[in-house]
Amino acid sequence: METRVLEGEEEEDRNADTPRASGGDEVRIPDTVSIVLSVAEHKEGRDLAWKFLQENWPELSRRYGAGFHMTRLLQGVTGHYCLESQAEEVKIYFQDLASRDENSPKRVFDQCIENIWIQARWCQRDLFNCLA
Repeated sequence: METRVLEGEEEEDRNADTPRASGGDEVRIPDTVSIVLSVAEHKEGRDLAWKFLQENWPELSRRYGAGFHMTRLLQGVTGHYCLESQAEEVKIYFQDLASRDENSPKRVFDQCIENIWIQARWCQRDLFNCLA
């Protein structure tokens, strides 16, 4: 496939906001969320995505604040959890964050925890669908 550059358009400008494919370590901010959510969608990646969120919270909080991308990230990482033990773990972690960071998205934390509890109750009723 041939790459065309419009007259007057510099190669550097055209690729300024895209991830570097040749060994660079910069990824656009929205792409970071998409990558983590892609991992979290798979059963094998859920705990990995949760661990990533925990280990990188200061940077993620700095980047996204309490905005749309943070909401999407938190809901996506915790959205597949359906066990009471997971609800408790997430609750404890989010409560700790909320007590240390006054700018944390407390409402989103509460929504994520509530969603896990709802799914846990649903799983108790219909275990097969939860673990599939």
